[in-house]
Parts: sequence; C-alpha cells; structure tokens
Amino acid sequence: MMTLEMGNEGRGDSRSGSDRRNNAALAAVVDQAIRYDAERGAALAWAYLAQHGLPPETILRVLATPGGSRVPRRGAGGTIDGAMYPQ
Repeated sequence: MMTLEMGNEGRGDSRSGSDRRNNAALAAVVDQAIRYDAERGAALAWAYLAQHGLPPETILRVLATPGGSRVPRRGAGGTIDGAMYPQ
C-alpha cells in the first residue's frame, strides 16, 4: 500500500510548494478513482482513495465534484500501483 503525503491542500489559501495536482503519484491515484467512480461506483472509488491514504475530506471533495468536470487527466490504462482499467 502506498501512502501519499497531502501537505496543506484544501486548508485555506496556504499551499505547499506544489499545486494540489502537481504531485504525479497523487494525480494518477485520483484519475484512477474518477474512472472507478464512473464505471464501477463511488464505493469502489472511495475504497481505492482510502487505501492510498487520502483523508475522507479529500475523498469527498473528489467524488462530490459533478461528473462532467471530472475528466481524468491521464489516459486509461495502468496506474502507479499496477491496477489495470479496461478501456
């Protein structure tokens, strides 16, 4: 299991040196969760994000965003943890 360091994201305007989606590993996990949510449901997406160490507040923010604006930034395929997603 991989745990991702979150820094100060989502806590007011103060952010660490990187923007919330500049962390490539975190972005890949979030993108995969968005795909899981669209194709297999929010429960699987929530479990996937929790397994990767995202706090509940962050998971809720990711999964509560309207579907039309949640398009994964990376193409479907393998993720950093080896999970495959059929295209």
